[in-house]
Amino acid sequence: MSPVPKSALPTGLSPTLKRTRLVDEVADRLRELILTDVLPPGILIRQVELAEQLGVSRTPLRESFRVLESEGLVRTSNGNNTMEVVRLSVDEIKQLYEVREVIDGLAARLLAERGATQQVIDELGQALDQMDRSMDPYDPTVFGSAHARFHGGICEACGNQRMQSYRSLIRLSSQSLTRRLRAMSAADSPAADHSRVQSALVEASHDHRQIFELIVNGDGRGAEIAARRHIRRTLRSELLQSS
Repeated sequence: MSPVPKSALPTGLSPTLKRTRLVDEVADRLRELILTDVLPPGILIRQVELAEQLGVSRTPLRESFRVLESEGLVRTSNGNNTMEVVRLSVDEIKQLYEVREVIDGLAARLLAERGATQQVIDELGQALDQMDRSMDPYDPTVFGSAHARFHGGICEACGNQRMQSYRSLIRLSSQSLTRRLRAMSAADSPAADHSRVQSALVEASHDHRQIFELIVNGDGRGAEIAARRHIRRTLRSELLQSS
């Protein structure tokens, strides 16, 4: 009988699970504040002030910054003492959407083939209904949140664990697009064009409904084609033309 091998782990490891959970909680909170524009693009925040407001020490905050920086949401400066929320250029948004053509298409196909649960169907349907209700009059906050939930929900429910790492990319690109829609619809903006905004929203609604129906019907190939076509249409739209 072979002897039981000794543990290869070194002794004296310090427990870090609680700190890791705190870092995740802080990162989740900051991510939500950024993606809902409570912390808008371009804002500079001193680490000391943010730590006091969130009621945490600077160590988990600094580690959460690194997480968000890897996701492209923030950049740090002044020796990590200051956080700047990233303002994406049109070209950077385009690059995200080029990646999303593959991600969204694959996620839609996998979810359709796997079979969406009733809970997932209900959640996606609710996001679609919220988008439709926020179109006229256009409410960018409600629309942006529902839009990110719809696309992110498909990715999250598709069954491929590796796809989970792309949820932040989906939310970031969706919110960046919503900001451009908001600029086009702002009454005091020289670029305001409400007819173009409504046209873009109606076209997007049609695409979203088609993707949803194909997923519900279990048509994996059709869902992938529709999702990729939707992203390509977005890439060609006026929303992603340099202003």
